[in-house]
Amino acid sequence: MLNFSISQEVPSKKNRWHISKHGGMYQDKKVKEFVEFAQWELKSQYRGEPITGDVELELEFYNKRDKDVDNQISTIMDMIQGILIENDRKVIKITATKQKSKILGCKISIYERKN
Repeated sequence: MLNFSISQEVPSKKNRWHISKHGGMYQDKKVKEFVEFAQWELKSQYRGEPITGDVELELEFYNKRDKDVDNQISTIMDMIQGILIENDRKVIKITATKQKSKILGCKISIYERKN
């Protein structure tokens, strides 16, 4: 089992895409800044190669207010791909919990499954 933590509240990436006046799509600044910070945080905690086999994820979200956890899961899945796991298609099970807290962030536990 590998354990990681992110020290900021995880934003939802759903509905965070915008269309520019030239017709291009761009990600909301808040989400983009969070992803860059969180990936830096994860890289400082893990220096190995991304896991290539099947994995199970356990996610604990700590938010200041009630949030839609499935949208937060989506943000985490995209963020860990290429850093902690090779591809998010290798995630065979996700367990997620959320709670209101004054201390914000997310705990990520990864269980590698051997075939």
